[in-house]
Amino acid sequence: MVDSEGMGSKAFKINLEEYKSVFVVGDLHGDFEIFQKIVKVWGKEKNSCLIFLGDYADRGANGLEIIESLMELEGENVVKLKGNHEDYSPFGQPKFYPCTLIQEVNRKYNWNTYFEQKLLPFLSSLYLAAYIPTQILFVHGGVSSKIKGIKDLIRPTKEIEEDLLWSDPVECEGERPNMRGAGVEFGEDIS
Repeated sequence: MVDSEGMGSKAFKINLEEYKSVFVVGDLHGDFEIFQKIVKVWGKEKNSCLIFLGDYADRGANGLEIIESLMELEGENVVKLKGNHEDYSPFGQPKFYPCTLIQEVNRKYNWNTYFEQKLLPFLSSLYLAAYIPTQILFVHGGVSSKIKGIKDLIRPTKEIEEDLLWSDPVECEGERPNMRGAGVEFGEDIS
């Protein structure tokens, strides 16, 4: 698997011919036990790709452990996407609620120091999308009519990034504003 789009790309291209299987992991929200089980099962598979779709912390008790484990989990066959619970200002202010990660971090470290030295570099390394050309698009939230092609995922605008993190599928035609105030609600015709 090679990120052929170059450094700074926010979309990761997956060459399916390299893998016998692809593991896709949705929201973990601090469930470290499930995270460990998934990594253990995946580790037994040869030639497999592991894609995390984001939302590693908050709600559950062990988001910090998941994030620190993800920081160490490296390899060309591990793809980590950004979810809306990884959406922070450059100064460490969450753009979502609830945010329990701050309290988790403060039990062990100082939030401002940890955010600047550890979390911000990790968040900056996360992709917004992964894709298998002409087959599958992996994102945390959803899509919108603003996305016209892969180039919009490789170097997304702030508006497209918000849609990828916050949009939700619904039974409707087209798209409409998301009731959560960020992203859109989109119908099957958009996806």
